[in-house]
Amino acid sequence: MASLIVRRDEHRLTLSLNRPEAANTLDLELAQALFAAITAPETSAARVVVIRAEGTVFCGGGDVNAMAAAESASQYLSDLAGVFHEFLGALRSLGAPVIASVRGAAAGAGLGLCLASDIVVATDRSRFLSAFASVGLSTDSGVSYHLPRVVGLQRALDLCLTGRVLDARTAQDWGIVSEVVTDDELESATDALAARLAMVPGGALAQTKRLLRAGSSDFTEHLADEARTLAAGAQHPDVLAVINEFAARSRQKQ
Repeated sequence: MASLIVRRDEHRLTLSLNRPEAANTLDLELAQALFAAITAPETSAARVVVIRAEGTVFCGGGDVNAMAAAESASQYLSDLAGVFHEFLGALRSLGAPVIASVRGAAAGAGLGLCLASDIVVATDRSRFLSAFASVGLSTDSGVSYHLPRVVGLQRALDLCLTGRVLDARTAQDWGIVSEVVTDDELESATDALAARLAMVPGGALAQTKRLLRAGSSDFTEHLADEARTLAAGAQHPDVLAVINEFAARSRQKQ
């Protein structure tokens, strides 16, 4: 089964995370599929991009089972972060607006995916959390870049250091979520927004995005710093023990 479902309809590109049995956690295969889809030549024709997920969880973060199974967790994380960061950089540079359509939890890399999107539509049951500290790792997936810019430094520190879980309404108040709808309304609300954005000539929206982001510091260099720090942290024996323990608990729940 493909870990990513890619659908291209006229001016819309839809990317559906398709690992519901693993809470749509990010592994190397999924990261590579995301990068391939977003950098494909035909993506340039898209006027809007929608990122969604199959199942009841948007994205549970990085796949700890894959990390635990790897010969070197540090090398695996370095490879995973490298590919996912390439994807995030390509996603952020798109002229087309990007909508994250969120059902369920967006944790770790899932939160990073939301923050890298332009508009986030979530259900009233959605939850948002950093989650990196729970496995002994520093923040990654662009979270340390985007989060302080979206919610402010103090709230970003709170979210990343304490493991606080934000409900959808709080995430909306903090600026992470654009619109909150019921679970039954998510698909129709996302489709309506995507259709409206696809009607706008692409050049206008692309230039608007460029101008709004003109004052940001270098995103690519920040991602490189994140990846180096993440991989270095994963070499610590205590971190490896936490990853293995977390993976064991995860397997017991499946």
